[in-house]
Amino acid sequence: MEVLQIGAALVTLVRLRRRIAALTRATRTDELTGLANRRGLSAAFARRVAPLAVLLLDLRRFKEVNDRYGYHAGDELLRQVAARLDRIAARHAGVAARLGGDEFALLLPTATAVDLAVVIADVERALAVPTPLPEGAGQVELSAVFGASLPPAGLSDRPLRAADIALHYARHHGLPAVIFRPGMTYPAAEDRHGPRLRDRPSAAPVIEIDTNLLHRLTTVPESGAGPARGLTELAERFDPQSSTLGSAAADLVAACVTHRVLRLHEPVTEVRLVATSAGADRDGGLLLLVTFADTFTLCSAPMSVPLVAPSDIEPVEFLLATVVGAVAGLADVYCTLRAQRADR
Repeated sequence: MEVLQIGAALVTLVRLRRRIAALTRATRTDELTGLANRRGLSAAFARRVAPLAVLLLDLRRFKEVNDRYGYHAGDELLRQVAARLDRIAARHAGVAARLGGDEFALLLPTATAVDLAVVIADVERALAVPTPLPEGAGQVELSAVFGASLPPAGLSDRPLRAADIALHYARHHGLPAVIFRPGMTYPAAEDRHGPRLRDRPSAAPVIEIDTNLLHRLTTVPESGAGPARGLTELAERFDPQSSTLGSAAADLVAACVTHRVLRLHEPVTEVRLVATSAGADRDGGLLLLVTFADTFTLCSAPMSVPLVAPSDIEPVEFLLATVVGAVAGLADVYCTLRAQRADR
């Protein structure tokens, strides 16, 4: 009898432990999407064995879908987005979560802004795939606003808050993505826009193309040698019709910065192109990362290099001119953010 009682007690204990484990999972799981919820995200972060980056995103146009097609369609859209984010997180050895509404998060074993840019591009491509709505209501293409923090974030004990600050910056200033930097705070409710950089008559350009140096370095004789030879070979191979266009463009811009064909001026301290669609039919996807004063990095919206440049401009020059224009645009944003901080 005593053995039977012990056996019954053990069975009850096992069932109780399973029930507790199931309840714990339920409290850490978003009921609608099956992803981790905010509590589950915190638990995943607490279990980390290496520094993690936090990427937050808000869906654009989600409220429009809810208002037009109803909450049933909105819920189905969230489930499909969650499934795509879950696959992306798994591909990058991370964790996906839904924090509420149309806000999602990814925890990623990522250490650099370039790594984050690749993940952001993956998410952008996944969201851009037309998503069918229930009951033949049609399809919708989505996009998102991103905020991120890298380890260490400056708020080492509060990385989720650091990413949230970056997300608020992105939303507040109409940016596609912002990476947290120490010293950033939540933006004020009131806009305080300073004059754009290109509207300041006394302002020097933040980036220039040295056309003469470009022509000199890209016309090195075949027998030529030295550090400029690599730039010459990149320029010779640069073909807007190539299936490796994005990678070639990124390498070419890096070489032009190294050899001062692209000359950076304060406050710009670093310019990088990142190819985001390697392996695609046409590797033409790009993101531009610009660092200001060695402390603040802004990311462009996804870019693509045109297949054909204007007839009077060489393809390499046209690529560099496109980069210069995009850098100037991000510099305008940087100056606005600095002006707002000075006003506080």
